[in-house]
Amino acid sequence: MKNNTLKKDFIWNTLGSLIHAFNSLFFLIIVTRINGLENSGIFSYGFTISNIFLIVASFGGRGYQITDVKGEFSDNKYKNFRYFTTILSLVLFVLLFILFKYSVYKYLIIILLIIVRGFESISDVYFGILQKNHKLYLVGISLFFKNLLALITFIITDYIFKNLYISIISWGIVNLLFLIFFDILKVKEVSKDKFIIEKDYKDILKKTLYFFLFNFISVFIINIPRYFIDFYLTDEIQGIFGIIVMPATMTALLTQFILQPYAVKLSEHNKKDKSKFIKSVKKLFMYTIIISIICITLAYFFGIPVLNLIYNLNLNDYKYYLLLVMIGSSFYALNNLLNLIYTIKRKTKYQFIIYLVSIVLSLILSYFLITKYELLGGVISYLSIMFIIFILYIMRLNKTLKNSQKEFF
Repeated sequence: MKNNTLKKDFIWNTLGSLIHAFNSLFFLIIVTRINGLENSGIFSYGFTISNIFLIVASFGGRGYQITDVKGEFSDNKYKNFRYFTTILSLVLFVLLFILFKYSVYKYLIIILLIIVRGFESISDVYFGILQKNHKLYLVGISLFFKNLLALITFIITDYIFKNLYISIISWGIVNLLFLIFFDILKVKEVSKDKFIIEKDYKDILKKTLYFFLFNFISVFIINIPRYFIDFYLTDEIQGIFGIIVMPATMTALLTQFILQPYAVKLSEHNKKDKSKFIKSVKKLFMYTIIISIICITLAYFFGIPVLNLIYNLNLNDYKYYLLLVMIGSSFYALNNLLNLIYTIKRKTKYQFIIYLVSIVLSLILSYFLITKYELLGGVISYLSIMFIIFILYIMRLNKTLKNSQKEFF
């Protein structure tokens, strides 16, 4: 029975995660071909900002939630907290971006994308409840059909109206409908907690604060090159950078197919059987490295021709830019695995310090590289940022193991 459930979890999580991972790529292709490169740059940048909002709104996502094997907080507490952080973050982001000197068009695109991701933030807490109850396959089913329908709706709407406002709104409607009629209903079948409004979030805020800060900084730091490109360069260059980075981002997202099904199991191994925990961690490192090598190899031989075809652009001059970013994304994938390990071990304070140091170094690097080398500088910045984080993670891990192996494992 357990093997059948694990198999079902793996299949549906893979399908759901695949389409969810590639949807941002598909959206970018659609916008580039229908709305042009300048709109592609605006959409790509707006999507990046919405990713940061998603981290703030979800206060770090379901990583802490699904590894809460001791049951520190109830399902109801997690739901209440997520509604609170999502609504508060939406208000803050809307007010914050008024201060930026964007055109009304660009501002509205960003805000609409943020609202769409708000529905994803709410869904995510319900996904956490399903996953903790060993119903990860339901998460995969939701992700698969939600993203598939959103993509089809977006294509049809954008093709007919050629209007990003209407297209993004149609995407948001799909997310909202799935939240109400699938995610919430499925959770009611597995969770006994009834939704009761709570107002005291001090305990859960304190417990998840470092985890949130780490996740926020980790997403912020990855996108530092985009911020400098937006400030110093053009929307067209932002569009090209988004196109080059998108396939590389897929490498890290693909590894999530493996990490997500293992998250709860690793937490259980960590609590009950340290040898199984270490064995599983080694296996995940091997899988991540293999996936990275395959992605880099495919990018070398087929990356640019495929990008030229799907975007209807000539990107032949950017082959080695793409390879540099792909190498960077391999470090990003490894960082995600290390992130999971540190989270399970509740070493979020260390993670926060690692990313705090990285963000200072990255801001300095990105400023000098992008202002001097423009797009190439952005690519080198991305690679450097991922490498710096990886090295700091390993240095911290080695220091911990030298001091006391029991302290970590």
